[in-house]
Amino acid sequence: MPTESVRCDILFDFDNSQRVITSGQSLSGQVVLTFFKPKYLLGIFMNVVGKATIKFSKGSARNKRIFAWEEIYIDEEIHLVNGGDFMPDVYSYPFECLLSADFPSSVESAYGNIRYYVNVVLLNSSWSDRTFKREFTLIKPLDLNLHEYLRFPVINKFVERFNLCCLLCCFKTDPLFVTAVIPCSGYTPTQIIALRIQVINESDQPIDKISVKFIQFFDYTDRHNSETVKVKENVLVEKGFTSPFERVEVYNVDIEVPRNVPPTDTTSSKVLKLSYKLRVHGKINDTCRSDVFLEIPVTIGTRPLLFSRSVATSPFQEIDSNSDSLLIAAANRTAELDPPTYDEAVIM
Repeated sequence: MPTESVRCDILFDFDNSQRVITSGQSLSGQVVLTFFKPKYLLGIFMNVVGKATIKFSKGSARNKRIFAWEEIYIDEEIHLVNGGDFMPDVYSYPFECLLSADFPSSVESAYGNIRYYVNVVLLNSSWSDRTFKREFTLIKPLDLNLHEYLRFPVINKFVERFNLCCLLCCFKTDPLFVTAVIPCSGYTPTQIIALRIQVINESDQPIDKISVKFIQFFDYTDRHNSETVKVKENVLVEKGFTSPFERVEVYNVDIEVPRNVPPTDTTSSKVLKLSYKLRVHGKINDTCRSDVFLEIPVTIGTRPLLFSRSVATSPFQEIDSNSDSLLIAAANRTAELDPPTYDEAVIM
């Protein structure tokens, strides 16, 4: 005979092995209690809880400041049964609770998390209450097709002229051009981001190594004044390769979005915001000269972009399709050039 007096199984109506549900749906299932000994209880109830918890510190040991706060999305109590005597047997109680479509997705990070769980509480008359807990994962859907700008290519450009000194005179080298392009800025897990890196190097400075990172950004925000207090980067995918000193180079890099990353969300939670970027880093082996850095924002959703064959070519697509001719034209230019402007795509 089991040593414990009662066992509690919390069974969800959705896939119990994955325990994943979408916001806007009803959380339903059964609480199955198996009593092995007679027991008197004052009652049985369930709590459905969803909250964000943030905690980190800043400063040295003497001047350390602790940041800690919570944001509650749901804390609902569901009455299951009144008190009484429970004989050795199996008892089953259904439950149902609507999860708002505005709830943020479950998130785990170094300094905070967003978690959802249910507690089943057995109210004892003489001893402390007995609590059983079961967590579940919530995903807030994001249909990428609802945001038209995600269909267009995104381009970021870097232009630099390095200082070159010889005896008593200094002058600027010819420019180094680096361009990073992706065909669209909306993706879902397991999709491939086709990144194209174009390098035109008219300077005397080679790029020794190029690395590409797909990064998850966690913004921890003070809920009282909406000020971002800390940003944590989590590198999900990284690829690197050496760069031979050629005047014109083109690299095609495929980045697969990891399977289990939650969708982009910078609005649902006031304290923990989630976004993604591609970062291109060109390493220059000279302490007096700055490295190449390019970032492209990427939106991760749950429903992929659907492209129609009849969709007209956008201005961004035309620039991308003629990129080879633009590279040749740029390579022949020797006049002073200002860096091109880059309007970063809006992160939702």
